[in-house]
Amino acid sequence: MLTNKVRTYSVHRPAPETAVFILNRGHNAGKPLREPCPNCFIIYCGNQEELETAYWTCYALWKNGFFHP
Repeated sequence: MLTNKVRTYSVHRPAPETAVFILNRGHNAGKPLREPCPNCFIIYCGNQEELETAYWTCYALWKNGFFHP
């Protein structure tokens, strides 16, 4: 079972290597990113396998319009 933490990204803290960033505003809300940006959430993952699973799950949801109102 995956147990990941989801937090709001802060530019004042360094980003860990095993994290996925999810845009939280605009037309691309929900889009997963490998690099942080100011308007995003951060999903902390335990290892590289969890990182890939979280990234591609969020990507599939975003691509199918799950996060659009």
